[in-house]
Amino acid sequence: MYNPIHIPGITATSDEQNVFRLTAMENDLRFTNKLLCSCKFPSDAPNLFERLELFKNRGVELMGELKKLQMEGSNDLKLFERNFWIWKSEIWEYLADKI
Repeated sequence: MYNPIHIPGITATSDEQNVFRLTAMENDLRFTNKLLCSCKFPSDAPNLFERLELFKNRGVELMGELKKLQMEGSNDLKLFERNFWIWKSEIWEYLADKI
């Protein structure tokens, strides 16, 4: 089983691991959304603001999905994690040469 947070000597139940995973993804979502809302990008990049807006909108959708998972206490995070990492990878690939 995938264990994203392993601290020697500390054993976490699968429910606790899910909470850790959700919290880490929530922090990533918050940071990435703040980055997307900053004005730290060159304005001469073609379609920059449109792309940032698309990324921001998807981030808002993901935050809603994350909150729903947290409230339901769902153990099935795989699809959400997959979508989250795809979103984050697309952002980093797009912004890599613009930061």
